[in-house]
Amino acid sequence: MNVRRVVATMVVVSALGSCGGGGASSDGATSLDGGTDATTGDAGNGLDGGTDLDGGTRLDGGTDGTGGDAGHGPDGGPCTNDLRCWPNASNTGYQNAPGYPGTPGVADPTKLTPASSGSATCPTTFESHHTYSFCRFKGPGVFVGSAGAHLTDVHFVGDLFEGTDPTSDQAMIMLFCDGDCTFDYLTLKPAAIDAPDVPAPKHGTTYANAYSAIMAAGWGAYYSTGHGFSLKHSDIWGYMSGLIVGQNTAATPNLIQDNWMHDQGQCMEEPSCTTHADGIGMVDTGGSSSYITIDHNNMPFITDNTNDIAFQQGTYDHLTITNNILSGDGYTVAIWATSTNVTFTGNVWTNYAQQYFGVNYGQNFWDTPGSVWAHNKFLWDPTGASPFFEGGPGLGNSGPITAADSGKCWVPSGLSSTDYKGGGC
Repeated sequence: MNVRRVVATMVVVSALGSCGGGGASSDGATSLDGGTDATTGDAGNGLDGGTDLDGGTRLDGGTDGTGGDAGHGPDGGPCTNDLRCWPNASNTGYQNAPGYPGTPGVADPTKLTPASSGSATCPTTFESHHTYSFCRFKGPGVFVGSAGAHLTDVHFVGDLFEGTDPTSDQAMIMLFCDGDCTFDYLTLKPAAIDAPDVPAPKHGTTYANAYSAIMAAGWGAYYSTGHGFSLKHSDIWGYMSGLIVGQNTAATPNLIQDNWMHDQGQCMEEPSCTTHADGIGMVDTGGSSSYITIDHNNMPFITDNTNDIAFQQGTYDHLTITNNILSGDGYTVAIWATSTNVTFTGNVWTNYAQQYFGVNYGQNFWDTPGSVWAHNKFLWDPTGASPFFEGGPGLGNSGPITAADSGKCWVPSGLSSTDYKGGGC
């Protein structure tokens, strides 16, 4: 089974991609595609309440891992209610990495070292106990280790990965890690273009210019392994499928945090596309993933055929999915009911793009042993899809949602004035 599989129940024949362009909203809030207005500050709290590595805001301003309301957004409001507090162009990607050799915040690939087999700093074959910084790699199929030679203690900081071929079964990064493999302030993008090329009012990347998948870190088809890896502060766009994660332990968990994943490749509007266009999860039927934390990522996806959070048709344990912005795709969230110990809290569903079906796939993971659903909410993006529906075109455009619903609790059945187990959200 490979990444080009399409779940039969989600094959679609038409698409609704109506959503507004980027930039500042009428109230000064920025859209989810990272356009910023003049009020956006560059000073704030770090992961533990201190200064962030790049001098920018921590994004939610709260204590790391808590998802609290301690911090403030660019206009002084709580960061749990301000869409500008999530990762965007100002705090992700190689140009925002500490020590970037170019002008901070200005992407310039000429400031990076092209990878080559003879390079001492940016080789094409990697070793344990090494750090590779400010390199420019060409994919798909950048192998970090191999099935027969796993790596440990290897680090990528401020690197650019450029991919081609949306039909490839190789992800941009093929990971074979037994522990402590970190990826920080990366940019992953198509090689052919420097910005998403689907014109407004839609979002995304045309199929011809997209690349296959972000990373295989537990994908059975290639025996990839991602024990103890982390991906943080990265700007990732133009992919057809996402980050494929597998089994881990409490001693070697995965952390996917503070990334901006956006403008994925269009599949529904390309007749030849058979991609299973997911965000983060497991695409192998009967697969499993465990000890995965997905925290504080900005994932404003376009209308497409599958899921932002995609733990499908398998068995999963210890999934912690907190404080993320989610939108669009087919069913926005799919986590199988065979899962246990799933924490789904503090997440924000928005109208950045109309999901084709519903926001939840319908598999009841929230009542399984050890699982919790709490404090999730809906926020209206003034630049997003309008009209917007709880059930998209695949469900007859049912249940209209408007700006008046902003701030309501997002519960498994939809929107509510109270949280799933009662109280406020």
